[in-house]
Amino acid sequence: MGGPYPKCCDASPPCNTCDSGLVPTTIDVVVSGVFDSLCSDCSLIDGTYTLDHGAAVGYFSGSPCVWAAEFDITGAGIDFRPFSSCLNANRLVVVAGFTTGIDSRFQVAFWLILRAPPSLDSSTAAVFKEATFSTDCCNWTSNSVSYSHNFSSECDWSTASVTVTSGGTCV
Repeated sequence: MGGPYPKCCDASPPCNTCDSGLVPTTIDVVVSGVFDSLCSDCSLIDGTYTLDHGAAVGYFSGSPCVWAAEFDITGAGIDFRPFSSCLNANRLVVVAGFTTGIDSRFQVAFWLILRAPPSLDSSTAAVFKEATFSTDCCNWTSNSVSYSHNFSSECDWSTASVTVTSGGTCV
């Protein structure tokens, strides 16, 4: 999978990190507690985002251990104009999935895309990680994902709460 977060653990179906390789067709990611920093109205990012399994979004290619979606936030009223690093933010990309490495972690990354066409080099992001996420992917119920870091400071994500719930059919 392209992009820095998350890096999928498996290049072809099924997702071996999930029990029996079964995964939900969608997951719901709920975020709350995003505060203003350099930009105003960051709390408008708070909400529930439904991500599709294996979706290809931006330069994140579809993958069996990843869920993703892109949301148009043009009409959300988020005022990014006062700061040059906030100009033209009109989309939010949310990507979630299992990572590779010594310990397989579940991560959720939020990318505010700052201009079109999509370029993660021109975006701000926050990353949340959980080292002990359940491998029973079909029965996630409000799993909390811990804050890890921001790539920039347009919004303050440090005290934000992120939960993940599986949805849809498990395949």
